[in-house]
Amino acid sequence: MGIRLRALQMAKDDKLKAPGIENFVASAGWCTGFMNRYGLCLRQRTKISQKLPKDLDEKVMSFHSFIIKQRKIHNYDLGDIGNMDETPMTFDLPSNRTVASLGEKTVLLRTTGGFTSVLQPLDVCLNKPFKDRVRKMWCKWMSSGQARLTKGGNMMKPDIELKAKWVRDAWEEIPEDMVKHAFKKCGISNAMDGSEDSALYEDDSCDSDDCELCDNVYDDNLTPATAEALFGHTDEEEESSFEGF
Repeated sequence: MGIRLRALQMAKDDKLKAPGIENFVASAGWCTGFMNRYGLCLRQRTKISQKLPKDLDEKVMSFHSFIIKQRKIHNYDLGDIGNMDETPMTFDLPSNRTVASLGEKTVLLRTTGGFTSVLQPLDVCLNKPFKDRVRKMWCKWMSSGQARLTKGGNMMKPDIELKAKWVRDAWEEIPEDMVKHAFKKCGISNAMDGSEDSALYEDDSCDSDDCELCDNVYDDNLTPATAEALFGHTDEEEESSFEGF
């Protein structure tokens, strides 16, 4: 979908005008031909690369010791333990699929690393599926013809009420068991008798990619009418640009 949306944006650029370009709709068939001509394919990522701190093991043990000590001292109820953080929707959002050259054996997606990637429940298991769900809603909004361009050619922002609804709906879709698992994976809410310590070493990522609509170039949603609705200029007042999620 990313290639097709970018192609439509370029088709609307006056600097790139060519005969017949006004009828270009970036269909799924065109995208398939484009990828074939340039030796590209849609690949499942094989791994995500993170550069973790050198003293990671020491810091993780120190964190777990601190958590255990505080729980013993204060006897916190599990319902009183939470995790709060700010997360930008345009930051560090690697999909499970990406465009790569044909024949590549390793499809690497690079992302940032740090202690929060192993010690914070939101980073370990929750931010990724949450963002995937918001991104899926954004993709549906883009494909539905509701998105508009300003007179200057920039993407108009969805209104704040719609974005707030996306955030609310995305969070409500996160399974309760996933939240519980995230805290155990970080060694925060595990049973004090050690019976749940194995959760720390389970090799699962909680990062299933739900956004098939965004990544599937063969999903031919863009009819000529939809393309015009997405990228045709409007008479509305100029808005600040919106880069998307």
